[in-house]
Amino acid sequence: MLYYGDEPRPRSYWALEQEVLGASEMGRVIRTDSWSKIVSSGMRIGFAQGPKPILDVIECFTGNTNLQPSSLTQAIALKLVDRWGVDGFVDHARRVAAFYKAKCAEFDRIARKHLGDVADWTTPQAGMLCVTLSTLPR
Repeated sequence: MLYYGDEPRPRSYWALEQEVLGASEMGRVIRTDSWSKIVSSGMRIGFAQGPKPILDVIECFTGNTNLQPSSLTQAIALKLVDRWGVDGFVDHARRVAAFYKAKCAEFDRIARKHLGDVADWTTPQAGMLCVTLSTLPR
């Protein structure tokens, strides 16, 4: 949901599953995500997408282990989903990705300025965390 790279968005695991296994064998991929990265860090609500039989089992297990997130948080999430709809949610995620892209670019610029001679890294193209250092001097 938070892709901001300059390259075309990578294919989803659902697309890869269909490509490798064919449509008749699909139904093994589950996507999970968290509202805390897309909407607000205080919203401890996640969601899953995938085949209904698997999601039904996940719901059964999480109902016994998680009990439930905060009722207020659930009500806010429901109101947002009702107001935004799918397209609005996707638009919001794109705006958040653009925000993270700007933050990542600034972090990367400063890191290259101060660490460019002593460390190597790959600048990510998605997510809320920017740079992962791959080597540091000993």
